[in-house]
Amino acid sequence: MKYFLLLLLFNFSFAQKDVYPVEEKHQHLINNPNYSNEIFKDINNVLDIFLGRWTYCDMNNEVEIEVFKYFDESNQQDALYINLKLNKNGEILLNTLDRTFPNIIVGASFLDSKDKNSVIVYFSEIQTGKVLLCGHDSAVYLKLNDNYLHWEIKPRELMLNKTAKLLPLKMRFQKD
Repeated sequence: MKYFLLLLLFNFSFAQKDVYPVEEKHQHLINNPNYSNEIFKDINNVLDIFLGRWTYCDMNNEVEIEVFKYFDESNQQDALYINLKLNKNGEILLNTLDRTFPNIIVGASFLDSKDKNSVIVYFSEIQTGKVLLCGHDSAVYLKLNDNYLHWEIKPRELMLNKTAKLLPLKMRFQKD
């Protein structure tokens, strides 16, 4: 029994992971490209400012998004996921608001650990109708400024992503 406890204690000590702030992940990966024993948590609550329901409206589009926080097991980090509803000219083209799990818009990359108001998430293609669109991600740049959430997808990011092309490239969301 004594050897079993020692073995268990020995294994537990090596199983622990080092915890770093999620906003430092990008810089940490540049300096430590072979990381394997780290997780990135939102210990400073920097993701919380993005959470909630946001709306955007222009002449042709009504877009509603809801932003949630979750732990992304595959990337070992706290991240965001976004559900959205797109109403274009009175027709609903996309609606994932009823989903309760991460789906087409996920991530949380801070390119600058000092700028906690800017984060990148990734928008994947989804199935629309009977055509399956897959495998093409577009970076969405989110920036919180003056209580508005600014959304931008750069045109080069849309080359193959037909789902993201349905949305305006730039939007300014208000919090509901």
